Amino acid sequence: MQRESLKVVIANRYEWALAAGLCLLNVGAVQACVPWSGGSVVDVTFATPAIARRVEEWRVETEVETLSDHRYIRFEVSPAPVRLASSSSSTSSRGRSQFPRWALSKIDR
Repeated sequence: MQRESLKVVIANRYEWALAAGLCLLNVGAVQACVPWSGGSVVDVTFATPAIARRVEEWRVETEVETLSDHRYIRFEVSPAPVRLASSSSSTSSRGRSQFPRWALSKIDR
């Protein structure tokens, strides 16, 4: 069996997350994986829309020593949904549109 390229594996995971209705929680472009050969943003955090609305302060910890190639990812989960700024749309239509979306057409397969 031929090994799949990393890009194909990642694209398949993205498609799975979209199909499952999950939201990407990552914010910014701070590298979470920092091996000696260079860094990347390979560590991703997904959540259901209901939980995603409760997540606050998602961040990659850059000032903490992990003794690993991966930095800690920290975030807070509030006991109740975070109130979003009011808009003309109804509460039920906000959901996933408030979170980053995958651009599958831009992934190099």
